[in-house]
Amino acid sequence: MEVDDAVDHNEGTDIQARQDQIPEHGEAASDDGVVEGVSMPGNASFVAAVQWHAEYKVEANTFNRALFEAFGHASRRRAAARAGADVA
Repeated sequence: MEVDDAVDHNEGTDIQARQDQIPEHGEAASDDGVVEGVSMPGNASFVAAVQWHAEYKVEANTFNRALFEAFGHASRRRAAARAGADVA
């Protein structure tokens, strides 16, 4: 999937990615191999990082909106778990 990612940076990680190394679960790299998104699916905590402005036009960008919704869901689950609620 290609995402209009509103990149406005002149820096990035010093890790380069090959397209065949980008797994199905959402990691992203630019055409020149700069890593632009990472996550840790299956981790007990919410882990996601992107090298673009995900807040830019979030209502019009379904991918970015889903990212914020996932973060909100994970935050609510974490708060419930800390309060002693069963969140399994």
